[in-house]
Amino acid sequence: VGDNIVGSICGVDNAAVAAASAYSAERPLGVLLVGPSGVGHAVDSFNLNANYFESRGIPVLGAIFNKLSIDGYYSLENCKDQVSSFFQTYRSNCKAFGFVPMSPELASKNPLDQVEQFIDIFAKHVDTEAILQYARSAEESQMLPFNSNHFKKGRTAGSATLKSHGGARGWISRQEIEEKAKAAGAQTRG
Repeated sequence: VGDNIVGSICGVDNAAVAAASAYSAERPLGVLLVGPSGVGHAVDSFNLNANYFESRGIPVLGAIFNKLSIDGYYSLENCKDQVSSFFQTYRSNCKAFGFVPMSPELASKNPLDQVEQFIDIFAKHVDTEAILQYARSAEESQMLPFNSNHFKKGRTAGSATLKSHGGARGWISRQEIEEKAKAAGAQTRG
C-alpha cells in the first residue's frame, strides 16, 4: 500500500479495500506498506500509516522502503541499519522487508521499457520470501492488529548502541545529534 487514505473522499480508502478483501470479518488481510527513504521520515511515515490501518482493524505485516540513495549520510546501508533497528526494538511484530535504491538508469528512461531491470533491482533488495512467510503466518494465526503495548517501555537489546553515544541517562541532545550528523556528511536543509 502506498498512501493509505487514497479514496477516502468517497469512503473507499485502502483500509476499506483491505477490509473488503479479508478472508472474513474476523480474519482481515495484512497489508504491506511502501515507505520513503531516510530514517526519521521513513519511521514516522510507517508509524502514521500503520496506526491508520491498525485503528481500522487491519494488521500491518511490515514495509518496504523505496528510493534510497546509494551513498552519503542517508545511504541505503545507513538507513537500513537504523530503520531495521527501530523495527527490532519497537515493532517486533512487523518487519522491514527491503530497502530499494534509487537507480539513475531507471529515472532517466521510460519506466515501461525498464520493467525487467526494476524487477532485478527489487528482487536483489527485497526479501520476497519473508513477505510470503509473514503473510502465511498472518493467515494461519489470525494475526491481530498491532496494539500500543508492543512499544517497549525501556530499551533492551538496542539500548547499548544509544547509551554508548550519550551521557549518564543514555541521551544526547539535539545539538549533539546535529553535530554528529554534519560531521558524518549530512546536508542541512535550507
